[in-house]
Amino acid sequence: MQSMLGLPAAVLLLLHVAALSIQHRVAVAESGDQTMPIAMPLSTPAPTPASAVIGFDLAALDEHGLIGPQDGKRAVDYEYCIPNHQQALDEVLAIDPSARVMAGSPGRIGCSEAQWLVLGNTHQPGFRDVLHQLARLAFVRRIEQAVFE
Repeated sequence: MQSMLGLPAAVLLLLHVAALSIQHRVAVAESGDQTMPIAMPLSTPAPTPASAVIGFDLAALDEHGLIGPQDGKRAVDYEYCIPNHQQALDEVLAIDPSARVMAGSPGRIGCSEAQWLVLGNTHQPGFRDVLHQLARLAFVRRIEQAVFE
């Protein structure tokens, strides 16, 4: 059986299967009156949502960044790892005024020797925005509540 393109149906089926197995998606870019396809690998990671990076419930905090009963409110301390170089630290300090670097300590989060542990807390103006901005940094993989004993 021939297709409208003059190719046997078996060849068209093989082409279709091959097209499905290609690990690319096509985005359309408009240029003037022309539309051209741009191949983008499926493996390009989508940005991780802040909620997937932040490992504690921000909804439990009040507008001042405090948690707990009225007579026992307290800030939540948090920790995360950054690469151990000044540029990463400068980016963090520009976002989070509460940030304190604990170089050489892995923290409970488990920073490697190539990383610095950073501690911060929620008792600051705009704490939700601060945490979301930190979570959007490519080098911040997780932000967890810090527990001190």
